[in-house]
Amino acid sequence: MGEPDLIEKVLTKIPFMVSIAYVTDETTEFADIVLPDHTELERYELSTSVRRALSKSFLATSLRQPVVEPLHNTMDISEILTELAERVGFLDKYNISVNEQLGLVDPFKLDPGRKYVWTDIVDRHCKSATKGAYDLEWFKQNGAIVEGIDPAVSIASTRPWWPKN
Repeated sequence: MGEPDLIEKVLTKIPFMVSIAYVTDETTEFADIVLPDHTELERYELSTSVRRALSKSFLATSLRQPVVEPLHNTMDISEILTELAERVGFLDKYNISVNEQLGLVDPFKLDPGRKYVWTDIVDRHCKSATKGAYDLEWFKQNGAIVEGIDPAVSIASTRPWWPKN
């Protein structure tokens, strides 16, 4: 994380710290509670509008999916956050935030107050990102949508089904 002495000085000033992590680092070493997270090899995640510098002629929407079962008693960070939001009593606001962060659109938005499992949220993200054309099961089988595009053209104009928000 940088200069060890400075990091230690700063972290020891925090009166109570919770870390959600899958590795032991400076933050977890100083945390009062560590909530173990899945690794990238154990989780689902939809990546939208992947357009890297070396592939400006291609645009991808791709699914990260588990290739191994969790080795330990861990949860996906999103499941941890959902559980905390429900227990603390702000699930409504949490779901609204997830809708905004993932760009979920009607009719795939999360309902305030309803607790969702992560795969249901990823399914809604898949549907929102493709305006209902493709769901999580489709992405599990196919992995990604990769399209050739003109580097000078905007993403939104190349995808008629792409969310405009």
